[in-house]
Amino acid sequence: MTKTLVYQSFRTHNIPSWLTTCMTSVQNWAATQGYEYQFIDDSFFQVVPTWFADSVERQRHIMSDLARLEFADQYLNSGWDKVIWMDADLYIPHPSRFIIPNTSNFWLTAELWVDAENRQPSFSKRVNNAILVFNKENFFLKYYRDACIKIIKHKKAPMAHTEIGTKFLTGISHLLPQLKGVSLFSPFLLYSFYNKDQDLINSYLKKLESPIYAANMSLTFRDSTYENTKLDDSLYEKIMELIKELPSF
Repeated sequence: MTKTLVYQSFRTHNIPSWLTTCMTSVQNWAATQGYEYQFIDDSFFQVVPTWFADSVERQRHIMSDLARLEFADQYLNSGWDKVIWMDADLYIPHPSRFIIPNTSNFWLTAELWVDAENRQPSFSKRVNNAILVFNKENFFLKYYRDACIKIIKHKKAPMAHTEIGTKFLTGISHLLPQLKGVSLFSPFLLYSFYNKDQDLINSYLKKLESPIYAANMSLTFRDSTYENTKLDDSLYEKIMELIKELPSF
């Protein structure tokens, strides 16, 4: 049998209840699939070299992008056949419905970013690392890890928090096997779901070409404001309830 490990990281204090629900949903998904699960606290960042942390001005988004790769490498070299990283703000509403195919020895995550231009929705396809899957025999982990280090060595601060995540991966997206059905909630999408804009929701699902099997709830935007609406914890909780009620097709 293939030994598979699912791993996540987050702090151990001041955790909003909806984020706890997200992490619990991933633990439940791992159990449903017969995978082991590992949680890592802020010691997660200790694998990031000091020079790297200093170069990115200790931006946790960028440090996390490298740390998840370092841990993947460590796990694969310590006996695991497959490792799966999932962001802490990833919500899996129905654990039995989300299946990662075995047709590639690595996976990244397809992203459909939604914004508004002149009050009309705008959709753009990207690639992110909210979910990363690496089998022992994959070639991409070393390539990606080395690329991250080289980019930061030759880049000057300040840097976008997506520098070695979405920005880099989208640039080489034609090379990458991508998991479908994983939504990424932009501020506009959070706002639209919260207000139950059914036309927008329908358009989004049509563009996604899949049910929402997993949702990246975008902790990054927590407590920001969009169209005079505070993106607070209660808003996140209500959106997650709505996601769970969406029909599969």
